[in-house]
Amino acid sequence: MAASTLSYDNVMSSGSPDPSTGSVVVLGCQYQLPQDYAAYMKDVQSRIWCTYRKNFKAISGSQITCDAGWGCCVRSGQMLLAQAIVSKQLGRGWRWSPTKEDPVYMKVLSLFLDTSASDYSLHLIALQGVDLGRPLGTWFGPNNVAQAFKKLAVHDTWNQLVVHVAMDMLVVMDDIVAECRQPHRCAHDIEVTLEPSTSSSSSTASHDHIVTMQLHMRKNTQASNNQKMPSPTDNTRSILLLIPLRLGQDHFNMQYSEGLKACFDLPQCVGIIGGKPRHALWFFGYKGDHLVFFDPHTTQQTLRPADLCHIPDASYHCHTPGYIRINEMDPSVAVGFLCQNEQDLNELRTKLEVGGHGCVAVVTCYT
Repeated sequence: MAASTLSYDNVMSSGSPDPSTGSVVVLGCQYQLPQDYAAYMKDVQSRIWCTYRKNFKAISGSQITCDAGWGCCVRSGQMLLAQAIVSKQLGRGWRWSPTKEDPVYMKVLSLFLDTSASDYSLHLIALQGVDLGRPLGTWFGPNNVAQAFKKLAVHDTWNQLVVHVAMDMLVVMDDIVAECRQPHRCAHDIEVTLEPSTSSSSSTASHDHIVTMQLHMRKNTQASNNQKMPSPTDNTRSILLLIPLRLGQDHFNMQYSEGLKACFDLPQCVGIIGGKPRHALWFFGYKGDHLVFFDPHTTQQTLRPADLCHIPDASYHCHTPGYIRINEMDPSVAVGFLCQNEQDLNELRTKLEVGGHGCVAVVTCYT
């Protein structure tokens, strides 16, 4: 296993903050610099960095062997999902070592290799995107990536995640709770449509024009009247809650900046898929008026490990993060939260409810 990590210092935006002083928050953990600088860097370097790759086996039904130029939002989504799975399987406090192999971590990493055999590979995400109206080799938006994850998670028998995408700012709590109490049911085959979808894309298109920032969390009383709610158990499934948001029209509306930053204060946060226009990034923290990110716009050679228990993983870790001013962001984002169980979901709900936490400027919850 190589002992070095990569960096992309050149992608930091102009006027980046001094990374060695001040306070910085990373996915629920706060660091005071410079005294916590080493711990901050260790945390950053332990996040999985997904980038463009070249020379992978062609995606089924195409001659595509590289995702440079179109796969950045998919890669940013992979980083968010990888963080969710690391938190589920290893805990938020887990730290990567370049000299010590962790078999559970190797299994996590294997889910994102560039092969159709990996549960959350670029190949499978791109193929699922065809059914969402995204032809192979075309750019995804945050909502497209979230919907692809929801479809692929059904086949992940190891993590058995409930992936819930909050469409139209509406989270139906009864539906999520009922699903997380049900045993995981895996479909045997992934159905792939290689023809462009004929279904209307109005739901996705309308999502790109949402300017109202209220997320309504309510009881689905109609469903409750028709079926009995399953009883809670001690082993309810984990929930990955993905909330696509439009924080402005053509430009990011700064009235949401404090609320967006406050999402990173929550221990359930697994980051945000966002970026600049047509330039996706994975945000995983903030420092002052800047967000901390990993950038997938580096093209690396595809890995073909002979043994999935010994993946050469240095290229999946980055030495330094990037920083971007919040007002430079594209307003289209998808916020992710991982709840380990039903109790964790209820705690997140409480924090997101009106008056429950500082982030309700972005999402307002009602019961």
